[in-house]
Amino acid sequence: QRVQPKHIFTKIIFSLILILTLSACQAQRAFMVHENALVFTAKYTKEKNFRIYKADGYWTPSTEDIMTLEEGLDEYLQENAHIFYSETPPWEKLEKYQRQYIGYKENGNHMIYGNYFCGAGKLDWTVEFIEVMDGGECFFQVRYDADSSVFTELRVNGEA
Repeated sequence: QRVQPKHIFTKIIFSLILILTLSACQAQRAFMVHENALVFTAKYTKEKNFRIYKADGYWTPSTEDIMTLEEGLDEYLQENAHIFYSETPPWEKLEKYQRQYIGYKENGNHMIYGNYFCGAGKLDWTVEFIEVMDGGECFFQVRYDADSSVFTELRVNGEA
């Protein structure tokens, strides 16, 4: 029985699409969890040399890992309100913050570094890791242990 030429063509096209899709996934540098939240892949983090203090390796958090972190963030920020110094605390306007997440390993634990900021200026926050000196509470960072669901090391930028 002969295979119809259009079936062969369809199989070739499907195979090419699959190969290109897999290649794109492997080359992926980051993915969006929602419009304000970006996760850098472990591979891209290493390539760009985004150094995270205490990291002894990197991993890529899933969308579910980030959603779990974000579900508890509001409460964690309120518990640490003494670190913030404005009349409108960040948890009341958290949806306006852009966020970058990097998964790293620390003593075998799967940690997530969360970087929160009101704006990145001229930098492309989907490609560049945003680090700012000063800027006040428009810039803060947290560390989150994804294995135990515990937040640590909330840091809020100072004001110049």
